[in-house]
Amino acid sequence: KPHDVDDASGDALKLVTTGLIDPHECLWGQKKCRYLRDDYRHPRVVESDGMTNSLRKRLRNAHRPKVLVAGLSSRIECFVDSHGEFIGAVSTYSIFHPQDDIMALGRVCEVLLSDAATQRFRLELGANAMGGGNITMKKAFLQGFVLPPDVAPGQE
Repeated sequence: KPHDVDDASGDALKLVTTGLIDPHECLWGQKKCRYLRDDYRHPRVVESDGMTNSLRKRLRNAHRPKVLVAGLSSRIECFVDSHGEFIGAVSTYSIFHPQDDIMALGRVCEVLLSDAATQRFRLELGANAMGGGNITMKKAFLQGFVLPPDVAPGQE
């Protein structure tokens, strides 16, 4: 929390919570979010002296292209961060490509947003629904996807 600021025009990474992720888009700056008991319109994570080494490493890694996936929703919600300008909050998942291939990340996003993936999400994880509404995403669920060969060469 001491590293979070509300800054519309800064150059620090933009912090994205689950509630800011919709299919194919990020609502950062368009929608207010609540994070660690505070409200933000433009949340960012600013690197500073008191930061742990693991958080510093996470910040460095977040500057890469990725797919950011919401960790709590009624369907799979994700978007491609092609410029590496966002960092996901604890409740999100980041999917990176080994060569930072933005086209392949786009195809991963398409697969995750497909009707078949949504059906699988609800079938496999629907019992995790909070109050019959939002479903908690699991890392193992994302790792279990078999992607087309042009997206993940060598995956079987």
